[in-house]
Amino acid sequence: MIYAKAAAYLIGWLSLAVVLLRVIVGPLWGSATDIGLVAAPIAFAVGVAGLGKLASILIRDIARSQNSNTNGDIGE
Repeated sequence: MIYAKAAAYLIGWLSLAVVLLRVIVGPLWGSATDIGLVAAPIAFAVGVAGLGKLASILIRDIARSQNSNTNGDIGE
């Protein structure tokens, strides 16, 4: 079960990374306006920081699940 949870988290995290680049940063950068060219790197930096925080939360959750499975809990 731990591998299924890790795989689901990885797929979700990668999907959010694609959304960040394709839906948020791409149109801002592609607009070629002054505001877009300034906002795109800022949006990218904030998005990367958010994805990093989300990754740490997901890794912590997986570690907790793994510890509970080794203590005799079935994890359900």
